[in-house]
Amino acid sequence: MIYKTIKSNNISMEAYLMHNLINPFGLSRNNEKDYNIKAWGEGIVTAKPNQAIISLGVVTKDKDVKNAKDENAELANQVLKNLMKIGIKEEEIETSTYTISSMYDYQDGKKIFRGYEVKHIFKITIKDLSKVSEVIDVAAESGANVVNYIRFTVSNPEFYYNQALEKAVINARKKGEVVARTIGVKINKIPLRVNEKEIDRAVRYFEMSKLAVMDSSTPIQLGNVEFKSRVSVVFQYDMFE
Repeated sequence: MIYKTIKSNNISMEAYLMHNLINPFGLSRNNEKDYNIKAWGEGIVTAKPNQAIISLGVVTKDKDVKNAKDENAELANQVLKNLMKIGIKEEEIETSTYTISSMYDYQDGKKIFRGYEVKHIFKITIKDLSKVSEVIDVAAESGANVVNYIRFTVSNPEFYYNQALEKAVINARKKGEVVARTIGVKINKIPLRVNEKEIDRAVRYFEMSKLAVMDSSTPIQLGNVEFKSRVSVVFQYDMFE
């Protein structure tokens, strides 16, 4: 039997055959994708809220824009003054929206001018949760006629979110280890990649409809704020153990 070594592009056929006999599936150790396990992990942490954010304000309407602006300014200043009297600090109140817009009616296909609307909305941060109902009552009595929402949250959300992120990574590692054990391989301790999936951080809301009937005697059940994190982790493993 005549044995010949055939060379093509400086690669011997002998080497090619030896490679494919040893690695019949064509896997290359230089290609990290051939040795990867991808796992998703989720972490959840709950915390009791320690502050509230209320969106409320004053809306005034008049055919004369100056009258609408002046009335709005008077009522808004009265709201601010009385909120500060009950302990809300100036730096805890900020304007989130101020708009002046024209109002129209449409009759028989015609556009009829009705006047102007001036809207001044404040975002109020309340650090003493026992004052939530009082703030709403005082604001309403002072001239606030719009309450958009009340949001319960924590003053240091990153602290809790990072805990959830840590849990998510640990959860992904455990899943990766289960998969590796099942197929008879061992993953490397240091992952190739860790990708964080964007998740809206949960807060507790009370909608405007609920606030409309709230008074100082109404008990508010705060519950917990939930923080979620989700990650994908890619582990590399050795195929031939």
